[in-house]
Amino acid sequence: APPPSPPPPSPPPSPSPPPSPPPSPPPSPPPSPPPDVVPPAWTAGYPAIQNIGETSFDIHSSVGNEQATAYFVIQLGDKIPPSPSQVRGGTGSTGSGAIISGKISLTTTDRIFTHSVTGLTLGTTYNVYIVLEDLSQFANRDSSVVLSPLSATTIDAPTFLDGTPVSSNIAQTTFDLDVVVSKDMCGVWLVVVIHGSKAPTPTELFQATAADGQTPLYFDNKYFATAGVKQTFSIGRDGQ
Repeated sequence: APPPSPPPPSPPPSPSPPPSPPPSPPPSPPPSPPPDVVPPAWTAGYPAIQNIGETSFDIHSSVGNEQATAYFVIQLGDKIPPSPSQVRGGTGSTGSGAIISGKISLTTTDRIFTHSVTGLTLGTTYNVYIVLEDLSQFANRDSSVVLSPLSATTIDAPTFLDGTPVSSNIAQTTFDLDVVVSKDMCGVWLVVVIHGSKAPTPTELFQATAADGQTPLYFDNKYFATAGVKQTFSIGRDGQ
């Protein structure tokens, strides 16, 4: 018998599939902005206390570099100073408490914001402590007005009565200014400057000068021995 036929040859192995490409990495997130570490800064000359009266005064505030909030505490002048955190919280110093506390929103830079404080006691010294805090999530602060607070003593100051001062007898180069005051034995100082000029300070008024030591168009002062009695400044009638 013939020998058996050999088995057919095996088919060649199938080629391996090419390897899959590695997955693409996810896109990198955008870089985070740097943290805000710059505290707000007061405009030069602020804060300040103005218009001190018998039972009130005004706090004038202005911020120079960014929007912020001014948190304040007002205490009697002989009390222990508060910490910045106590001012921020409106509590005042431990054991003395805040006489008045509040906040002032400074929504525009280099603008003066006025906050009127009332209900004070005549002839009393108060200290005003302020923390300036920006609006960022980091709540950066300026606490310089806690370390060096503003101070004011309420005064029994005279006021003008009967709608005065009021001008009358206005001519080309002269006019009169009528004045009535509310207290006996007080004085009124007057300077006249060109319209639109910078206003003089009280010290400059007492020195009979315009702002920054300039010469005014007219100056004078009068002593009022009795309240309620009108006196008249005659501007330009005596050669000044």
